[in-house]
Amino acid sequence: MSTFHPNPNHMADRPRRVRGGMRLFAKHYPLNLSWAGSAWMAAVVAQAREHELKEGFEYARSGQARGLTIEPGRVTALVQGRAVRAYKVVLQLQTFDDAQWERVISVMAEQAIVGGRLLAGEPTEDLPKVFEAVGLILFPTGAGDVVVACAAPNERPWCKHACCVALLVAEMLEKNPLQILTLRGMPAGELVERLRDRRSAATAAAYPGASGGGGGPGLRAGDIGSRLPETSPPLESTIEDFWQAGPGLADLETPIRQPEVSHALLRRLGPSPFTEGKFPLLGLLATCYDVIGASAVERPENDENRP
Repeated sequence: MSTFHPNPNHMADRPRRVRGGMRLFAKHYPLNLSWAGSAWMAAVVAQAREHELKEGFEYARSGQARGLTIEPGRVTALVQGRAVRAYKVVLQLQTFDDAQWERVISVMAEQAIVGGRLLAGEPTEDLPKVFEAVGLILFPTGAGDVVVACAAPNERPWCKHACCVALLVAEMLEKNPLQILTLRGMPAGELVERLRDRRSAATAAAYPGASGGGGGPGLRAGDIGSRLPETSPPLESTIEDFWQAGPGLADLETPIRQPEVSHALLRRLGPSPFTEGKFPLLGLLATCYDVIGASAVERPENDENRP
């Protein structure tokens, strides 16, 4: 496919100017997209004609769209053409029901790397595979997956106005791939909370002591204060055995469990100053923490190799 450059000489065909419109950052068509943007554009390219995509690109580059919103099942925007009034464009996708989302969350909870990256807000191109595992398609793939409606008269569904909106959505997904989750019916924030709850519940079920239950005879961290003597001997009389553990140490339970707040240190440190790497540093560290943490939780208590 040849590179397309907007022609500045077509002044008569230009639409009315829009102040504060949403502009496409890409300078050339076709857009140079990664996995999320490419997956979204696959269905658009399969249905739209080449000249409409190019005209839509000109519209998007000129900032002809405004009020673009992404919500469950639909994208809406106003696109200004040559007419006085802007045309309303709606792109509709089928949403997943709650039972389908439950199956997705169950798979995510079992996959430490995919789930961990999602909890860290840095999903990878493996995310669509989670949906495929339960028979669902995350990104639209062809004709009929995206239903288009444009208020412009005498236009076929994938007109230049709809292509303009679709290209802007592709660039939005480049910046935040998790917006595709909203389009499929569940905002990313809600999915993350449900995934975190599911993983916490699974950990509590596998290791009852981690939640303070179990009724075992061992001493828990919260009980330490109640077991201490009311008065302690003077420091001078305990110097020789000050660093020796007392007999009660064997009764102390320290169950390994997932932290209640994931990646607390990474969240506190904020964005990484190293921005030139091939992979995002925070995402790599979050993945390491998840894999190591999952391995520690899953290791049997009687493992002889445990340090």
